[in-house]
Formats: sequence, C-alpha cells, structure tokens
Amino acid sequence: MSQKTKRRVIMSICAAVALAIFLWVAVFAVTYYPARVRDSANYMETLQSMTIYDNEVEDAIPQTELRNIIADHFENNNSGKDPKVLFVGYDGCQAVIP
Repeated sequence: MSQKTKRRVIMSICAAVALAIFLWVAVFAVTYYPARVRDSANYMETLQSMTIYDNEVEDAIPQTELRNIIADHFENNNSGKDPKVLFVGYDGCQAVIP
C-alpha cells in the first residue's frame, strides 16, 4: 500500500470518527436537553424534593478535622503507593439556612 493510500485510509477513519461524535452530540442535544427545558416549571420542586442538600448543624464536620484526616492519609501511608486524594466539597450550603 502506498503512502498516499495509507493517508487516505487514515483520513477516512478520522472523518468517520469525527462524524460519529458529531452525530452523537447532536442526538443527545436534540433528545435530552429539550426534555429538561420542558420540565423547567417543576425545577424548584424537583430540587426541594432532593434530600442530598439537607444538613444539620449537629452533623457538620469542622474543616480542621477534614484537614487532619487528609494529612493522616498522606503521612501514615504504608501501602507503598503514592497517596492521592480527591476531595469534593461545596461552598455556600449552610446548615443554618432552612
């Protein structure tokens, strides 16, 4: 197979993959997003029905305690692997606000 033919095959494959990705995004945008927009009238009701945002002052964990837990993970790691942490937090959700 010549270099020119190889390039054409590679370019054809790349074009097919790009087209498939574009079509997937288009189908997703046409089917999923409008369904969310149509239900926007119930958006606040949906948010309020989620219990994931419920918190109480009694359940709060101090930042210093979280820092100590993470520091302990790095300092007392005996696994032989490099310790890693993915810390996911959110700001602005206060337990004192109903």
